[in-house]
Amino acid sequence: MQVPGTAEGYFGIGKQTAWGTSVPPVKFSYYKAVNPNYKIVSTPVREGGNSFDNIWAFRKSADFVGSFDVYARPDSAAAFLAYYFGSDVITGTSDPYLHTIEPSTVDVPVSIEAEYKTLDVVRFHDALISSAALQSSSGGPVELKMTWDACNIEFPSIATAAYETDNPYVFWDAAFEVDGSPVVGEIHNFAITCKDKLFTNVRTSHPYKDVVKAANRMITVKFKMFLYTKDMFRKVLTGSIAGTTVGNLPSLGSFKVSLALEGVTPARSLIVTIPNIVYEASEPSAQSADNKPLELDVAATAILPDSGSIIKVEASNGEAAAYI
Repeated sequence: MQVPGTAEGYFGIGKQTAWGTSVPPVKFSYYKAVNPNYKIVSTPVREGGNSFDNIWAFRKSADFVGSFDVYARPDSAAAFLAYYFGSDVITGTSDPYLHTIEPSTVDVPVSIEAEYKTLDVVRFHDALISSAALQSSSGGPVELKMTWDACNIEFPSIATAAYETDNPYVFWDAAFEVDGSPVVGEIHNFAITCKDKLFTNVRTSHPYKDVVKAANRMITVKFKMFLYTKDMFRKVLTGSIAGTTVGNLPSLGSFKVSLALEGVTPARSLIVTIPNIVYEASEPSAQSADNKPLELDVAATAILPDSGSIIKVEASNGEAAAYI
């Protein structure tokens, strides 16, 4: 008998219309990795009268979490980000349609389904996507990494997977703006990471979670660039490219990455804008006898601007319906 391979099953997500009611996948995606985690904790008990051995046990908790890593395609990446952020406003009457995705205060429950090559199907339901990281480096594809936390699981019938036909974005599809100005030929890797702290410890009549709720969110930006001039190094440390001292106030800026599939009609694009960031680190390459190109590692954290959202995703693709 041939053992099924780890790349032979499907992976997909469906947006639930209500908590407590699971749904089959609506968006399927090819995947780099899918890592479900079934954390079942049973506690053995030892009592006086027979203290040498455990004499009974009970199930203390059941937690169903996981992560996945996919290459970012125009439709599925936008859908997954909309499920995470909770809001999607669509405009346009023909392809390409523009989806404007921004954070919402409403938690969006999803059902996440993984198939093990016709052997079994597991659906994680009443789940929240708890983190999202969009990242890439020179010469590679753009990846979308996400984690989830679900209340429970079930075992549905196998679905028929259908995949989008557009290719993923690659690093060469990216254009960058830092502090409102285009940056060309300098940035050679980037990562935008959003991570939620979830409230998950409510268990009433059973060992699995009753509810998963987002409590707060942290958004960070990291990028590496060639250090052609002192401008960015000086800006992060002092607050301006001409600064000479490190002051008491943080250095502020912005970050934007625009992805657009080259030579594709109708247009396919994904634009992520973070209008307000606080720079936290500016680390140049260590001086070395190897004489490698001088680089600068930049790290920043997003903070809420005076108006508008802390982050905005604009996706142009062929999906005519809003994701939320």
